Amino acid sequence: MLSLGTERVRDRILREVVPFVEKPSRYIGREFLTVRKDPDASAVRVALAFPDVYEIGMSHLGLKILYQLLNRRPEVMAERVYCPWPDFEAVARRQRIPLASVESGLPLRAFDLVGFTLQYELSYATILHMLELGGIPLRSADRGEGDPFVVAGGPCAYSPEPIADFVDCFVIGDGEEAIHDLVNTTLAWRNARGRREELLQAWAALPGLYVPACWQPGQVIEKRIMTRLDTIDYAKIPVPFMEIVHDRVNIEVMRGCTVGCRFCQAGMIERPLRELPADEIREMTQRALAATGYEEASLNSLSIADLSCLSGLLPKLMDDFQGERIGLSLPSLRVKGLKPELADQIMRVKRTGFTIAPEAGSQRLREVINKGIVDEEEVFRAVTAAAEAGWGALKMYFMCGLPTETQADLDELVRLSVEAQRLGRRKGSRGFALTVSVSSFVPKPHTPFQWAGQDRMEVLREKQQFLKARLRQAGVKFKWHDVRSSFLEAVFSRGGRETGPVIAEAHRRGSRLDGWSEHLDFDRWMAAFEACGVDPFPIANRNIGPEEPLPWDHISCGVSKKFLQREWRKALKAATTPDCHVAPCQACGAVCIPSWQEWHEHAEAERLEAKRKEAAERVATAGGGNGKLLPLLVLPATPGTRSGAPLGGVEKPAEAPPAPGVSPPSAREGLAPLGHLPARPTETAPSVAAVQRIRFAFQKRGELRFLSHLEVFRTLTRAIRRAGYLLAYTQGYNPQPRLAVAMGLPVGVEGEAELADVELRERAPVEDFPVRVNATLPPELHLTGVWEVSLAAPSLTSQVLTARYRATLSPSLAAALEDRAAACAAFLARETIPVDGFRKGEAITVNARPALESFRPDGPGTFLLLLKAGAGVRPREVLRAFLAPHLSAEDLAGLDGHLTITRTGLALGAAPAPTPALAPA
Repeated sequence: MLSLGTERVRDRILREVVPFVEKPSRYIGREFLTVRKDPDASAVRVALAFPDVYEIGMSHLGLKILYQLLNRRPEVMAERVYCPWPDFEAVARRQRIPLASVESGLPLRAFDLVGFTLQYELSYATILHMLELGGIPLRSADRGEGDPFVVAGGPCAYSPEPIADFVDCFVIGDGEEAIHDLVNTTLAWRNARGRREELLQAWAALPGLYVPACWQPGQVIEKRIMTRLDTIDYAKIPVPFMEIVHDRVNIEVMRGCTVGCRFCQAGMIERPLRELPADEIREMTQRALAATGYEEASLNSLSIADLSCLSGLLPKLMDDFQGERIGLSLPSLRVKGLKPELADQIMRVKRTGFTIAPEAGSQRLREVINKGIVDEEEVFRAVTAAAEAGWGALKMYFMCGLPTETQADLDELVRLSVEAQRLGRRKGSRGFALTVSVSSFVPKPHTPFQWAGQDRMEVLREKQQFLKARLRQAGVKFKWHDVRSSFLEAVFSRGGRETGPVIAEAHRRGSRLDGWSEHLDFDRWMAAFEACGVDPFPIANRNIGPEEPLPWDHISCGVSKKFLQREWRKALKAATTPDCHVAPCQACGAVCIPSWQEWHEHAEAERLEAKRKEAAERVATAGGGNGKLLPLLVLPATPGTRSGAPLGGVEKPAEAPPAPGVSPPSAREGLAPLGHLPARPTETAPSVAAVQRIRFAFQKRGELRFLSHLEVFRTLTRAIRRAGYLLAYTQGYNPQPRLAVAMGLPVGVEGEAELADVELRERAPVEDFPVRVNATLPPELHLTGVWEVSLAAPSLTSQVLTARYRATLSPSLAAALEDRAAACAAFLARETIPVDGFRKGEAITVNARPALESFRPDGPGTFLLLLKAGAGVRPREVLRAFLAPHLSAEDLAGLDGHLTITRTGLALGAAPAPTPALAPA
């Protein structure tokens, strides 16, 4: 794909690509609380790239944290880039449009830094795919002056060698501080007009940064540790239009874990354990829910049951949530943590999913993996608590292929699962359903099991078939992972630099989005291994000697190799190691005693400052200039959190004014500053009954014409919540807000006078409603009028009789119609007009003629349509049928890029509504 240089391509994407893709809202931007800056006025432009599609990347909290931290700085512009789905890619390649950022549409190659998140080994080919789409040379050695620097961080950075040829700099460990070091050094290097290699050398001098081109044999890169979790303001996290994987407020309440599961990489690399106090968690959560309008919150950690303040925090949070029908999710809940009182608290509002993870079926194998604290009685108590609290479904997570696993362990897995389902049905509803999900063990670097080979694929398949047959025979739903993807994951987890050419070759052959089963082509990967002369089987399946050198020995995660070796030996004896969070120190090597806070604020702060000075000295001599390294600033973000000097010993400066052409987030067009949002009322005994129904008219136009009906519904609901109104809800286990949008608008169609009803459970002045709601919506989706209707009135949807549309063709296509009036008359004279339609969500062929009440021209290239409601006929398909005899096949295929459709009004069959109060402009 050819690059358009620094030309912004957003307009071309919206005009030439988005109309032809399945999910346009992945690409349109304009989400609430996103930041839009002027690229030309930004000193450093950072692309935060996630090597997967939008709904996966937007669910990643780490990327959101970096997005906010960078955009606080007026001289820095950070924008998001995701991998496009193949439908988008195909059209963009055909139109020669490069991969660009969501916010401004700036091509990827026009950024200074392109930072990739490394969450999953099967995303490596996607990284190369995105670089290619962005016009950036794939290999570091091939990039020259003027090319972006490619940076990467995340869990996979702890074993960086498979992609070391493609990445200029890896961030090892926590990125909140390191990202500022990267940016500050870049600013100083730019001021010094240094050469490319000089910035790489300066980065190599900084702690926690691994620059492959500058690494020296024997050098060990130590990870960065962020001790403070209060630097992020969750009230300013962008809110997507489309539904994403983790579509909720996610609050990181704890980082690190000391349970010591021997297969778990996160539990080793994220030490030491750090957590937030209860009052800060509660305040962060309240502010985030009020500012975003989300209807669910999640307390994120590796093991939420180990949060020391959980028992006291949970009742207070549920008191806060009950009035607003907010659901609470507790991911990573260990079996021991699912107690009756916890389940009862969560059930006070609405039911969210529960997953418990015994990991292994037998007690012996749980002791091998150091999860011996979980016995089957704990599992049964957890299932009983969930069933008695009203859950009708539960998930249990296991692994197969663990070191020392035998057939007896698999038999125990089946027995434990069947007994859990039987118990759930006895203690709860007869329809209680258990889902057992089993993944294949993948040996991960920096864990005690890094020396254990993965079971061969055929062995894993046999185990899966055994479990599938036995569990389904007992009525237990069974899910499993593809052993081929697990095998590739193991290869690139344990592989070294020799696997890099394989990734490049697989990319050349077309590999990307390999985490999606429909895109993973295992044969293509095997052909790439063969072409590069690399045998993947020993890499994944061989047992490694504990004294053998490992490809990641030059990366330190803080946990010593001696500790990991000791744990590996204990695993082979099925001996457990206690959790040092509640037991004596196990000497793992991570700095946590006598106080990791004190260590970071003093000893580590001095080390960081010395390293920064070394990097500054390198930059100062770059290009013969006088480079200056800017101070590192990492400040608390949430009002009320603890204050003090920023990390690094630098005093907090006065707030800097925005750079020319840069708008601060609170002053963006159409958005009100967070502090101006009305406070969210609280209730002690919430009522669910509606006391008022408000009908409002709204417009959907511009980029937001590509929102679907459900996305409009979701966006309006959250905007009303952000405005502080108390929505009425349906009854049942999962209450839904009482909001109805009349006759959903098709994707890509603008609306000038759409209608919706919302029911409130606390009366509010009608005239204030559009003012407050519009303050939390983008200009392209806003309310234009509002009035009150009776609660006893018929539903809005049932009253719609007809819909009026205006369709405008581009001049090039309009010229193909010589006598538009005659053409329209002939079209209406037809007895049947077969078009693609829909009924009950299914695509069908329908006769559009009975639904088409009028169709006439209205000036050059413009037509007016009147369609009956409820016929399942879309205006675009009517226009397509009308134009088919007049356009070439090529023009008809590209019609969506040359056709603008606007719904100008809806006709209701009930008595005329009162004249609406107009919303202020």
